[in-house]
Amino acid sequence: MKFLLFTLLFVQSVVVFSQSTGNELPEVIIESNHSELKNTSLISLNSKRIERKLASDLGQLVAVFPGIQVRNYGDVGGLKTVQFRSLGAAHTAIVYDQLGLSNALSGQIDLGNLPATFIQNIDLVYAGGTSLAIPVAAKMSASTLLVSSKQNFYDTVKCAHQSVSLLGGSYSLIEPSLIIKDNRKKLGFTFSMRGRSYKGNYPFTYNNGSHTIHEKRQNAQLRDYSLIFTSDYQLSKKNFIQLYVLNSFSEKGLPGSIVFYSSANEQFLKSNTFIAALRHQFKGMKRWSAFNQVNYQNETLNYVDSSYLNSLGYLHNQFHASTLSAETQWKTKRLFGGVSKVFDDEFLVGSSLILEQLTGNSLESSPVRLNLQHLLAYNINEFGKWNFQVMAQQIFLNRTVSKIHFFPSLDWEYKFKNGFLIGVNGRKTQRLPSFSELYYQQIGNTELKAEKADLVSLRLAKSLKLKNVFSQTLVQGFYTQVKDKIIAVPTKNLFIWSIQNIAKTESFGCEVSETIRFKLKNSILQLNGSYTYNYSIDISNKNSDLYGSLLSYSPLNAYSLELSYEVKNWNISVSNTYQGWRYSSAENTYANLLEGFHLFHVTAGYAFDYKKSQFKLGVAVNNILNENYQFIRFFPMVGRTVQVKLIWNRTNSN
Repeated sequence: MKFLLFTLLFVQSVVVFSQSTGNELPEVIIESNHSELKNTSLISLNSKRIERKLASDLGQLVAVFPGIQVRNYGDVGGLKTVQFRSLGAAHTAIVYDQLGLSNALSGQIDLGNLPATFIQNIDLVYAGGTSLAIPVAAKMSASTLLVSSKQNFYDTVKCAHQSVSLLGGSYSLIEPSLIIKDNRKKLGFTFSMRGRSYKGNYPFTYNNGSHTIHEKRQNAQLRDYSLIFTSDYQLSKKNFIQLYVLNSFSEKGLPGSIVFYSSANEQFLKSNTFIAALRHQFKGMKRWSAFNQVNYQNETLNYVDSSYLNSLGYLHNQFHASTLSAETQWKTKRLFGGVSKVFDDEFLVGSSLILEQLTGNSLESSPVRLNLQHLLAYNINEFGKWNFQVMAQQIFLNRTVSKIHFFPSLDWEYKFKNGFLIGVNGRKTQRLPSFSELYYQQIGNTELKAEKADLVSLRLAKSLKLKNVFSQTLVQGFYTQVKDKIIAVPTKNLFIWSIQNIAKTESFGCEVSETIRFKLKNSILQLNGSYTYNYSIDISNKNSDLYGSLLSYSPLNAYSLELSYEVKNWNISVSNTYQGWRYSSAENTYANLLEGFHLFHVTAGYAFDYKKSQFKLGVAVNNILNENYQFIRFFPMVGRTVQVKLIWNRTNSN
């Protein structure tokens, strides 16, 4: 609470003493470079900060956002899921170049499988409104991680570009990548490929009673690759189409938890993903624009446990999940503009159809689900910026049909002339149970209802622009309540569990983002920071001993700090992330307490031009103090690591 009061006083003091000049530096955290996101509420992570981190996957990047919690089960290639304000991972939509990623089996996206190599920008969107860059289905989520890459649909620069990079690091990490891009007058294409190999045999320690055990992680090896091909064609001055094709393969060991740790663990997971999408974008007649998309996603998972204790002596589960979706969004500007040209508004109507199917050798049936969603959104810039949205959803699951449910949302913000901004956001949303929760062996429950959430937030922001100084502060207070929360509980005994809609939770807290940028004579010094206070508790049953207990893996405090310095062709940055203590179970006892941890990282880079090419060299030392820590109990993380990356770029105008 003291931290919140200090931050509010800081924002107010900036309002009093700010002075604006004509020499302004670019804004960083609450404005996107994307023209289609001007009427959304978001926080943005730009390409410079992304490139400096030398990250291998998306999960290693998004932890800097306030309100975001990353559940990390391993190092490179390990399972990483994201939670927003202690909501489950399925409440956050992952959109990669306008493609809403889906997983019919688990309902959540593994960020460890999404390479960071080609990512240019990441936006955390709170309210999508009338943006065509966000799919219809994603606008129903509590939040959206909007990822833009070098295959971006909106790239209209006519040029030929080639880039080759090689990332190497500790424990035999090797990650080569290649991208070839050629945009001409009407036709353009992009081809990219990335591979990754990792042994993952890092040392770790854990306590067993009064003894400290030293081990090495076994069966944590990884081998994967991804190929992406896109082709853009300009049908006319206002019409564009794009073909998007992705194929990825992953093969990795699953080292498991260290409870009764066995170095001979023999669990393996293979996955193969294929995605094909055809998109159409229309911009014309000054007022009308549209975005249409059809995409197909197919994923095959093979899980093998060679030491499983059954009559066969092994376990082999195979799942095949497919999703076919289609959507259309149409937007008009100045809907009431015939009366006054000053009247600035936008109206959007959209619909989407999502057909999901799952087959598997351990499933008694092959479920099919049809999800219909319809959207009306209205934005008006009168006395602030207003975003109204109503979503209607109806579900067809096998032979059952749900009622039509409506989910309204409202976002308003007002920016004063001195740069101070105030805004409020309220929305209703829900996430559907995954096929695993509905049908997986004995624990599945076909009677599950959707998990519903109500979210309210208040935000204050202030930008300070002086001749050589730029700062931006964002403070958000929030309250979230979840009903019919889906959890696993023991039924007959501790060995037979079932998925039930029995939990009710609430969360409230504060999120702070700060950017301070100094432009010196020949250099730039920048400080980025974020802080989250999140108090999330169980309010399911007042007569239960668990009433009022903190939710598992929901730390009260977390922060991220990064100090970077750029001079000519050099850059260096020092960062510190902290995750506070939290409980590994709903039972808030000392035995279930996980200690907090600090991680310190140092990166440095050098760039130079030679003839028509650009070369970049980056070095990172992660967890420089060799901290022994765990995000999830009994899943030890890697200690100190070193990474080196070399990039070659070449761009020619067409």
